[in-house]
Amino acid sequence: MQTARLANINLFVRDADQAYQFYQHVFGFELEPGMAHPPDFWVLNAGSATLSFQAKAAVGMNQEPVGGIELGVEVADVQATAARLQARGGQIDASNQMSWGESVDGRDLDGHRVTIYRRG
Repeated sequence: MQTARLANINLFVRDADQAYQFYQHVFGFELEPGMAHPPDFWVLNAGSATLSFQAKAAVGMNQEPVGGIELGVEVADVQATAARLQARGGQIDASNQMSWGESVDGRDLDGHRVTIYRRG
């Protein structure tokens, strides 16, 4: 059997342009060349996968609350990244010191759960 690889995560959002700018600024993800279709669809290179944002209205989705997914983003400086998330309108829920490292749980502009962490 061929091994599969998770290559993209698509988030349905109220405003794809706003979500793209949020994730680009907070995490430094770069635009994936030739993949975006502004203003309703953007794709960022997130390291080992891409992260895309699709406007709910463009695909006929209602504005129901989000849930059921959490993005884990490994960074060098958890507190600086969390500060950028909050400065761009994201929400911080909790900060944690774990036996394996440090993490901050938060939410993006659409309420998607985001865990920012550093091992070590």
